[in-house]
Amino acid sequence: MQKFDFDAVKRDHPFIELEGLINPYQLVAEKCSEEFNKGNNSFFFMGSNYSVEELKNKLYWSEELSLSLLLKEEKVFLNSHWWFSTKKQNEYHKPIANPWPEVACDTFSINVNCNDVFAWGCADAEECFYSDLETLYAHHVVDKDNGCIVWCIKKRGLLPQKPVYDQIQAKGIWNLDSLDLEENGYDKAMRESAKKK
Repeated sequence: MQKFDFDAVKRDHPFIELEGLINPYQLVAEKCSEEFNKGNNSFFFMGSNYSVEELKNKLYWSEELSLSLLLKEEKVFLNSHWWFSTKKQNEYHKPIANPWPEVACDTFSINVNCNDVFAWGCADAEECFYSDLETLYAHHVVDKDNGCIVWCIKKRGLLPQKPVYDQIQAKGIWNLDSLDLEENGYDKAMRESAKKK
């Protein structure tokens, strides 16, 4: 009988072991179809069936494919670096400590959408640098719903709002309590205010 090779997963896909991830090998094993162990050579992973080769391709790290997937699935979006512009300084009447040249402000910025994660009713994003892309994609592969949000939480070192925290913890993939995150002051104030009403 063919058995699922945990060591091979660890060797071929080391990013499966991410900080805060609960039982990474168990997680991958649960997403494998029992049919694979019966010799049918297919996996159930991320809600779909894959052949071993297809799964390897899905997990394979490629800058271009990873970025295109994250854009297609609307986990990241493009922007400029307008917030470093002296034009915005004039518009908002606030000095910018180190403004960029206008041509630099017009370069692409890749951002992860984290609206309403840290504060309700707040448009929010976390810029993704070139060096972040592999880890961001790894989070998305492991958890299509919350992986990119968890990446933002870890990058900021800040707890999300309580409903977001509860949603992530309930899914059983991540343990946010193991990450030594700073308390979200805005969320705390909002919950205390709601208790007074």
